Amino acid sequence: NSFCSPCGVGTHQPRSGALSCAPCLPGFHEPTRSSLACKPCPQFLNSTTGAAYCELCSAGRYRDAEVPASTKTCHPCPARAACPFNSTTLDTLTVARGAWRLSPHTKIIYKCRQGTGTLCRGGRDAGVNGDGYCEDANGPLCQTCRKGDFFDDWTA
Repeated sequence: NSFCSPCGVGTHQPRSGALSCAPCLPGFHEPTRSSLACKPCPQFLNSTTGAAYCELCSAGRYRDAEVPASTKTCHPCPARAACPFNSTTLDTLTVARGAWRLSPHTKIIYKCRQGTGTLCRGGRDAGVNGDGYCEDANGPLCQTCRKGDFFDDWTA
């Protein structure tokens, strides 16, 4: 007793007589059943395999953690930062080497002053008051030496 079943959301089947439905590829979505083709995600949005909706910001963009991804909430990655994967949030973006920010909730990313760029390693872990972005230093812009060290940069 065979019968035809509609393809579910997040899938499609353009051929007659197929035995199964194919999932939508990343960057495509299908919110309805019985679809012949998946739709491309709108600009600035992305999706995972088999998505019914495009619910991620594209790489190179970020959103605030408390809001869903949309064409209006996916912002360009800030200067001195990287948004390498889909749906980077403000608190998961990667601060570039030679840059610093106070916390993972801060949108402003500062360039470390010349001569101390190597002390600002960047990364994703802000630590306490931005110290997680520092290498062998701490404080604002990684300009405070740790106990037992001194700042030896007479060119700054």
